Amino acid sequence: MQPIEISTFPGRTLETDNKQWLYCGGTAYLGLQSDPSFQQILIENIQRYGTSYGASRNSNVRFSVYEEAEAELARWAGSADALTMSSGYLAAQLVCQNLQGLGCNLHHLPGSHPALSTAPNERNPVSIQELVTAITESPNPALLLDSIDFHGQHYPHFEKLRSLPLEDLTLVVDDSHGIGAVGPEGSGSYAKLSELGVKELIVCASLNKALALQAGGIFGSKERIAQLRSTAFFTGASPTSPAVVATFLSSRSLYLDRYAKLKENLSLFLSLNKDVPYFEYNSGHPAFSLNNPDLANHLEANNILITRFQYPTEKAKNLARIVLTASHTTQDIEKLSQAIQSFV
Repeated sequence: MQPIEISTFPGRTLETDNKQWLYCGGTAYLGLQSDPSFQQILIENIQRYGTSYGASRNSNVRFSVYEEAEAELARWAGSADALTMSSGYLAAQLVCQNLQGLGCNLHHLPGSHPALSTAPNERNPVSIQELVTAITESPNPALLLDSIDFHGQHYPHFEKLRSLPLEDLTLVVDDSHGIGAVGPEGSGSYAKLSELGVKELIVCASLNKALALQAGGIFGSKERIAQLRSTAFFTGASPTSPAVVATFLSSRSLYLDRYAKLKENLSLFLSLNKDVPYFEYNSGHPAFSLNNPDLANHLEANNILITRFQYPTEKAKNLARIVLTASHTTQDIEKLSQAIQSFV
């Protein structure tokens, strides 16, 4: 299927060439990007704070709303402190380049996002056995991985990590698909990761998916966040808009309401699709990877559009993923489930 060009943000449906699709793709897990109430909050904050802010966060004139939002992000996620950046990719790069500069040896769990690499074009997946050996033999090891792997092997139990020398390991986790979509009150994976007992835990994330904020976040100890805040990388990078972080603070109740709706939709979907053999997913997460391409074709034949493209490069394996959001209605979930059951 050729890419579909759109001119408005896709909600629960998507229209093109006089055809309407039920849209079960993307990353807008809470459905806030097109939510009128959320948009109004953002508009009001833009009117107060401006459309953007191009000065350094460490300049002599500073918006206090950044620190207020970071304190709330840290409280919500369960970390000692937090830091915001203009994107999740930049947040991950700040962490990775900083650790590498401090002498840490970076190791990647197979399948980790390119944002976690200091050489994005050089992806060299290794087996867990090789990874254990490499980590054991290297000084100051840091392991980088995604919290949501879309195949059920990471969140919420992270079984792959249990054979590693965790007490000697700095763990860096990309929670872009977790924050807002899993965890207590949608707080992401930090609490579960904290249970592993690693030497140091650093979580970075795009806030642009479930939270609908053009920003990135870093969560960790007060010492680590203070150290990152003092770097030339952070000082030299323009921050996300103060209107964006203010919108996070103003939308806390809305986030909770939408998260509750997402959980309802997920529960309904699972109850209607028990024992379907074509799904791989992380428990509690609303995305379902398909291991049968014919099911994706079947859904498209029933006017249901899912995420389906080669990622992260055109040479990569084609991914196919059903994504539930808080925008979907009960009827949407039933229609999707009926199409799946007719294939099974």
